[in-house]
Amino acid sequence: MGLSQVQLGRGPRLDPRFRRRRTARIQRNQRNQRGETLLEVLVTVALAGIVVVTVMGSISTGLRVSQAHRRLASAELLAGNYSEAMSAAPYVTCAQTLAYESPVGLDVPAGFSIDVTSVQLWDDGSNPPTFSDVPLDCVTDSGMQKVTFTVERAGEDVLTRTIVKRFDGPTTTRSARCPVTVCGAR
Repeated sequence: MGLSQVQLGRGPRLDPRFRRRRTARIQRNQRNQRGETLLEVLVTVALAGIVVVTVMGSISTGLRVSQAHRRLASAELLAGNYSEAMSAAPYVTCAQTLAYESPVGLDVPAGFSIDVTSVQLWDDGSNPPTFSDVPLDCVTDSGMQKVTFTVERAGEDVLTRTIVKRFDGPTTTRSARCPVTVCGAR
């Protein structure tokens, strides 16, 4: 009896039939792995480009919204400071817009400005209160004014607010008739 290849120590790897089968299998695998086609590469690059453009657009939008919010928050703070300074400012009878343009104690940050757009007088005795423009020939007023102002940044209107300025002197007949809905209870 003859000894088998395994018994001789050569094993199946050295068998020529095994080598031919193994070589055929390697060649078949190489034919199946030809690599990516140009079309596949173009699709991948296009998808990556779309993702990058979307992410960059989102970042840009986020930055613009953040800047707008910061500008509005600064304007709100300045409007509150203006309102407080107006509360402390003396009442100007028959005031025009320039009378309340820059109350004492108000520091306007660089780049911002406050523009008083209108001053209106309370129509004496109206309840609910109504207001009308200050006439140029005004001599006395009713003791209450509605002041409308705009906070601007770099020439662009950011917000507009309205405050009511009451006569801050001694109580007189005109200030005593101020409606409770505007002046509050005394």
